[in-house]
Amino acid sequence: MLSQKNFTTRESKKELGFTLIEMLVSIAIIAIISAMAAPALLELNDPSNDGSLQFLGYVRNVKTRAMSSISAVTVSKTSNNTLTATSGTSCDASIQEPESRLNFTLPKGANFVGNDISFCFNQFGLTDSNFVISIQDSDSIDEIELMFGGAVITR
Repeated sequence: MLSQKNFTTRESKKELGFTLIEMLVSIAIIAIISAMAAPALLELNDPSNDGSLQFLGYVRNVKTRAMSSISAVTVSKTSNNTLTATSGTSCDASIQEPESRLNFTLPKGANFVGNDISFCFNQFGLTDSNFVISIQDSDSIDEIELMFGGAVITR
């Protein structure tokens, strides 16, 4: 037969919960771990860095599209945070068709710096010139340089 515990004795009360010291040590450990993790979590909210990384992926997509379709793809800024792409027979072609799948929008809080952002990848995946694109948010500016040979450098 199972015996019932007597919850009025002093020994059984000690077994039921935590002591104050155990609780304070646990809270101190949680506070230390939280303090170490907080700076890493703050870095996750960086619109210009996020935008730069997304833009690098976008540039690779545009370059791949130009090479796979054997046409030139021109990218132009349409607003402070949006780029649109068109394709034609060459970078200087007078007739350009919109590439709706190659539109790009920066994350909220990030904007392109400068008014005349326009570049073109020819059918070999090479840009028409070297240029630097700057992406800024309220705290920082990230720069991406597209080289004539097709290389992409972040600064």
